Amino acid sequence: MLVLVLGGCRNPAQSQEQGSTALADSAGPVNQKVSQARRNAITRAVDKAAPAVVSVNVIEARRGRGRGMRNPFFERFFGRGERRRKVQNVGSGFIISEDGYIVTNDHVAGDAEKVTVSLSSGEIIDARLVGTDAASDIALLKANYDEPLPHVEFARDARPIPGEWVVALGNPFGLFKAAQPSVTVGVVSAVGRDLQPQKGRIYRNMIQTDASINRGNSGGPLVNAMGKVIGVNAAIYSQSGGSVGIGFAVPADKARRIIRELRETGNVDRSYYTGLYMHDVSRRIGASSVTT
Repeated sequence: MLVLVLGGCRNPAQSQEQGSTALADSAGPVNQKVSQARRNAITRAVDKAAPAVVSVNVIEARRGRGRGMRNPFFERFFGRGERRRKVQNVGSGFIISEDGYIVTNDHVAGDAEKVTVSLSSGEIIDARLVGTDAASDIALLKANYDEPLPHVEFARDARPIPGEWVVALGNPFGLFKAAQPSVTVGVVSAVGRDLQPQKGRIYRNMIQTDASINRGNSGGPLVNAMGKVIGVNAAIYSQSGGSVGIGFAVPADKARRIIRELRETGNVDRSYYTGLYMHDVSRRIGASSVTT
């Protein structure tokens, strides 16, 4: 008996059905791999830090000269009148402890009369100003909240490395209150940058980054790929008022020292004893001190 084996000859319908089954079976692993590929160090850092980022909403009183008719006679004796006006300010901040301590900038909340913070979960809660330090542009708030809050940690083990990935989080231009923070990504452009003093604030040894920082991002965290805070976003260089890729953050080690003092005393004591003391010098003392 002669048996012929016809290789490759299959039922077309059966072949199509089996092919579809094979594609369906492989689609799951492929989609899973694509989904996993979308997750990287940056997304993991955002997942870790974003829940602790808040929008800081401030009402402050600013002094200004009164307007209207002037009276030179009264101004001669009493000076020109000043009036206080309520001004609303919006910035960013981040929670550093589960009991609700929040870091932001002095230029955001340093003159606050009333503060509320908007959580990424959508809740809006009251907060109070614990202390502020204009020189370093750091302020510390305390949220009034009974439940443990998500928080982030400062990086302690490594100095920022020029070229490493960083993420800036916050609420640019106050657009997204009570919502997830905006995320921008860049690198550490440089460390140890010194800027010109601005209104009594001394920006020295700053971290420079090209992660986009705009108005409203002030006080938000600059985090590394591990989701730890390496700086407090504070200033930008810009001729237009918008980001041009030159932003600056207060380094974490400096911010930690300032926050510790603000938490303990409400201010930063920069006085120190030189070992010298003053004494009135009379004519007699002055004459006796002259030697030949």
